[in-house]
Amino acid sequence: MLSFRLWLAATLLAGALQCWAITVNLTEVTVRAVLNASLPSPADPVLIGYATNITVNGHDFSVLLDTGSADLWILTPAGFAFNDTNIPVRNQFSSGDVDGTVGFASVQLGGYTVDQQAFNTAKTVQAQSLLALGFDGVLGLSYEFTGPPSAIVDAVVNTLKNSTIAAPFIVNVAREDPFTGSPTVTLSLPRVGNCIGCGGTGTLELPGLNGVVSNQTALPAPLFPQGNVGVWSVLVDGLSLNNESIGAVPNSIVSGAPTGSLVMRLDSGVPTGVLPQALLDTIYSGIPGSRLKTVSGVSTSSGQVWTVPCNSTTVLSLKVGPNVLPIHPLDLSTVVIDQSTHQPVCVTPFRAAQGSDGDTQDIIAGGSLMQNFEAIFNLGSLASSAHNETPSIQLISRVDLTLVDGDVGFQRGQLVKVDSNRSGPAAVAGFCGVYVAFLLGLVFVL
Repeated sequence: MLSFRLWLAATLLAGALQCWAITVNLTEVTVRAVLNASLPSPADPVLIGYATNITVNGHDFSVLLDTGSADLWILTPAGFAFNDTNIPVRNQFSSGDVDGTVGFASVQLGGYTVDQQAFNTAKTVQAQSLLALGFDGVLGLSYEFTGPPSAIVDAVVNTLKNSTIAAPFIVNVAREDPFTGSPTVTLSLPRVGNCIGCGGTGTLELPGLNGVVSNQTALPAPLFPQGNVGVWSVLVDGLSLNNESIGAVPNSIVSGAPTGSLVMRLDSGVPTGVLPQALLDTIYSGIPGSRLKTVSGVSTSSGQVWTVPCNSTTVLSLKVGPNVLPIHPLDLSTVVIDQSTHQPVCVTPFRAAQGSDGDTQDIIAGGSLMQNFEAIFNLGSLASSAHNETPSIQLISRVDLTLVDGDVGFQRGQLVKVDSNRSGPAAVAGFCGVYVAFLLGLVFVL
């Protein structure tokens, strides 16, 4: 019994100490999730990213893994030696631009080495959220050869008239590896917090490590639109709450999308989900106990935000081709402090889509959605002419529906009223103190 108490104490306290963590490393292999300690809200998303370490000319860098872009950019430290072409390049992100020049260096990751990999030297970085998370740069996991996802290719083509030498890292790896079968990139994102039914740790597998897609628990979904080269997007053919269809969905803004379907882009560089306002209203109006209201300290364009019972176990599911992907209830709400009542309240973590999000997708599945499934990106013929497979994405659920009730009970069951004289980080610290005390009591009772 004593050994069990010690094991339980270590396990529970490890989760409790995350309340005070500024950054949290949640991976066992190559990917890590980093969480900012500030409270999340739809207007100010929690600063979370998914990173891995790469080696560039013998120096280690921590880079954000971004399925929404293709290029590599890194903050080059003083004295760092590389081949600088002095060709100007600008990578654009929603959080700000990254300006530099095109450089070439040896890049190593996951047992692969590209001797002459093009990258943005990032002399000026306006993407402050990436810097706040402590990243040294971004590694794009898209495959674009020309166009917005690869500013480096565009810059090199315009100057040197050669696109091959500026190919994205994953494309270079796929070209150089002599494997058979279709080249794939497999990404499983970790999550912050203890969640038994959420799929475990994060991993990244590069082309050649998987070879052909051998996991047949989910069928591949073709990319849509087919001509939308460089964007990992698929059709969502239906949504349900607890296996009950939510009914009609808004018309897609993407040209050519079938009636009743929405285009979803997989973008691990975005922290959470971005959905049409009408779809958000339909989803949350179907969750028992949810209300659209004003929460002090949470700002949205409409002034109101969907609140959800913190102990809600409603499961949202997305139908992608023949596959159904459940979204864990913990990813449908996030805890904030109402600044007027100084009490915790659970609100939607999702942001309503805006015109600035573009018209190439209806839904952006950011990290908080992508952590619910493993994504196998099949480059197929995009990697080289040696492969004639049609590019596709295989999405495999990581959510154990038999465990979600327990996950919600464990993480949300201890929400308590916060001292009305405190708010913000102090209030969170107060909540965590009560939580730790509860866990210690539980250990000694057992």
